[in-house]
Amino acid sequence: GQRVTRAVPDRVVPADGAADRDASGRQSLLPLLTFLGLSVLAMCGDTIRFAYLPIYMELQLGTPDWLRGVVISVQSVGMLVFIPIMGVLADRFGAHRLVVVNVLLGAGANLGFMAADSELGLITATVLNSAMWATLGGIGIIVAQDLYPTGIGLASSLYFSALRFSAAIGGIAGALGVGWFGVPGV
Repeated sequence: GQRVTRAVPDRVVPADGAADRDASGRQSLLPLLTFLGLSVLAMCGDTIRFAYLPIYMELQLGTPDWLRGVVISVQSVGMLVFIPIMGVLADRFGAHRLVVVNVLLGAGANLGFMAADSELGLITATVLNSAMWATLGGIGIIVAQDLYPTGIGLASSLYFSALRFSAAIGGIAGALGVGWFGVPGV
């Protein structure tokens, strides 16, 4: 019984009175596509990490099985903790700013994975990574919809496709990168 009003894109009318059909389409889609491309780059590290971090912990750190499980599962627990915190911070400081800050934390996490020589360093990097994922997973869709407000269905479907695409990109990058950089450099 509920009715939702349909968003109608603004139409740009030039001086001669004819409607410009391309004005609202391609121009306003570019910020969304840029955000999605950067999100894919930020998120593709997880596929690499899940594939090669256990190998690194076993072969180079000699981490026992139970501690490898702890290091990997810290991200899921961290996300449960960070999601409500990120929601509050997004309300206070803005979703766009929060996403930028947390993606930078994610980049720091990836550098931490590369440089860590102990399980404590890996756990610290995993906590930073969980903050990034809590933000992208919980607030990224809001940013995507803000960047393309006239196509909410398109923005959300492209965002969820970017999540899956990042896994594929991460798998390819990991497969190529491990040959060049080794573990943990990849």
